[in-house]
Amino acid sequence: MTIETLQSLLLKKISLESKWNQLYLDNGAEIVEMKWIDLELKKVRLQMRELSTMAAKAELLQEYSDITS
Repeated sequence: MTIETLQSLLLKKISLESKWNQLYLDNGAEIVEMKWIDLELKKVRLQMRELSTMAAKAELLQEYSDITS
């Protein structure tokens, strides 16, 4: 995992949340477009969790390798 990848996902998440918020302010209620943003946000959050999990696993494997060497 690179920090740049996680940061780009975080920027995308913040941008989508901002767009969702602006649409809500403009319309005063949830509209169909906001549902599509919600789906995209779920995908981004999942990608972020997967990257974090992979990084944690790699760190644990490295620590185990260091201990057993």
